Amino acid sequence: MAAKVNPLKVKQEAEAFEKAGRVDQAIAKYREIVADNPRDWNVINKIGDLLAKLNRIREATDEYAKVADFYAKDGFLLKAIAIWRKVNKLDTSAVEPYLHLADLYAKQGLLMEAKSQYQIVVDEHLKRGKTREAGDVLKKMADIDPGDLKIRSKLADLYTRGGDAAQAVDEHVAIADELSKKGHLAEAIQVLEKGLKLDPRSYRLRAEVARVHLVQKSYDRAIQHLEEAVRLHPGDPAVLSSLGEAYLGARKLEEAEAIFKRLIELDPEDDDSRVQMARLFLSQDAFDRAFAQLEPVVKRAVEAREGEKAVSLLQQVAQRNPQHVPTLEKLVEVYQLLHRDNALSAAFSQLTEAYIGDSQFDRAAAVLEELVEREPYNQQHRTKLEFVRSRLGGAPVAARSSPRSAPTINLGDVLEEEFDLTPDEEIPAPAPAPAPRASAPPAAPPTPIAPARPAARVEITGPLSAEDREFIEEHLAEGRVFRKYGLTDKAIDQFEAVVARFPDNLEARLELRDLYGEKGATARSAEQSLALAEIHRLRGDEGAARE
Repeated sequence: MAAKVNPLKVKQEAEAFEKAGRVDQAIAKYREIVADNPRDWNVINKIGDLLAKLNRIREATDEYAKVADFYAKDGFLLKAIAIWRKVNKLDTSAVEPYLHLADLYAKQGLLMEAKSQYQIVVDEHLKRGKTREAGDVLKKMADIDPGDLKIRSKLADLYTRGGDAAQAVDEHVAIADELSKKGHLAEAIQVLEKGLKLDPRSYRLRAEVARVHLVQKSYDRAIQHLEEAVRLHPGDPAVLSSLGEAYLGARKLEEAEAIFKRLIELDPEDDDSRVQMARLFLSQDAFDRAFAQLEPVVKRAVEAREGEKAVSLLQQVAQRNPQHVPTLEKLVEVYQLLHRDNALSAAFSQLTEAYIGDSQFDRAAAVLEELVEREPYNQQHRTKLEFVRSRLGGAPVAARSSPRSAPTINLGDVLEEEFDLTPDEEIPAPAPAPAPRASAPPAAPPTPIAPARPAARVEITGPLSAEDREFIEEHLAEGRVFRKYGLTDKAIDQFEAVVARFPDNLEARLELRDLYGEKGATARSAEQSLALAEIHRLRGDEGAARE
């Protein structure tokens, strides 16, 4: 059994040999300590220093490498860098220290320093004709800084010279992707076309070129590349989908439909293809067919708890056709599942209009009864329900009991006003001015329709409170409902109520201008135009005022 080493004593002996210039014997003593404790890194580093003194570079490097590797693994990166710098000074032509330094700099996020060390290694490999090794190091440089396109370009050229077409293609695609992200689409296409010269049969390159052309909406060019890509690789769904998108953009609807139909047959749950097919049908105003494609996608979105996605898909149809009943019914269903009460009420209202437009008054009445139940103070719903009931020959809806019961509308008045075909009644003139002085000439007799007044000094209302905004929105909405159903005078009352409190409200005055014009009350219509001009002038918009 070997005798136990006394490290303190052996170290003293080693130091004595070193002072006496007997370096080999000092190294031997230090090795005894390391043999007893292989993790005494300070002693191993000391051995490296002594070997370096003897110019035994390779052996010194091996000792230093052990220490540097320990520091690096334990996270002491700065200490590891210091060791490799010592090695680098011993032999500046050695590649290994530069590689280790570059890796350590990269781990610290010091990209410039890392790339500088890597570049030295690349240059050294190229001098020695080691093209593959140079490519490996360039790949490391590209990995730590993907946005450095010069490096990627050098790497692509290196792969090309080495006859590695597949890797060269990968780099051209990577370069084009970075250029696309930065918005340099023309440059991206140039890089990809350069890659196509290397490998004309690369369907991947053609698909990438087409993708950039699609972003540019150059659909015909995209189609050229995609058709060739499909010929080279017929079964790639992604390429087929891009081709269908290009056909759709180029308005080649039959070809696009054939592509998406094929994709859906291959995978009935291909939601992207169904959405594209729906877009195609929407472009043809084929709303039922568009909805049929979206319905299973919406169902899967709801099941996956992606309610907002479901709403967004349905809105694509509703925005193109606000009266499409199946879409609105599905929207109502989705909003109920999402418990989005405000959106649900709006969807109910929109569905009501669709039912009325389709003469489905019984369904409209059912929805309106639901709305009256949900919003008992909203007079718009009651007004519409009265109208719908009149179409069904029913009695007017009774006011529901509530803390503040909303007023009801007499159905007889509604019908009388709606079907009144007599000319517009005279609109009373404004209140008379104060009596003139004795010297003034007598006033002109009143005319049936009041003349336009001079532009009044309209005051600009200050910031609106929440109650003010609620008042305005409620009266504007009421007035528009009355106007829609031909109740002109009731509509005017609502808009005049807004102007009385908020004289600078443009929406109410625009409605009044048009309503008075429709009634033939040109003086009152002109009066609103003058007020509108004054409001724009006070707000500094002279162009709108002149208009």
